[in-house]
Amino acid sequence: MATAVVNRKKKRTMGQHADRNAQFENIARLKKEYLDAGKPVLSIDTKKKELLGNFYRDGVVDSVDPIDVNDHDFPSCSDGKVIPHGIST
Repeated sequence: MATAVVNRKKKRTMGQHADRNAQFENIARLKKEYLDAGKPVLSIDTKKKELLGNFYRDGVVDSVDPIDVNDHDFPSCSDGKVIPHGIST
């Protein structure tokens, strides 16, 4: 049997946590309380922390020349961390 390079696929379900919905119900309750009181409500969606610096990133970039990046992603070689986010009202 021959081997090949393959990607992992997220196919196995681990089920849901019994209290998963409780957090969303609590957020909805708090949102209603704030809006009823005339206070603003912001939704901030944060993503995984990313190292700043010349590191490899998934995705594509339009460029004439190849972009050389570090061969390892050591935090000690980074310029810090960034947390990508989106804000909505």
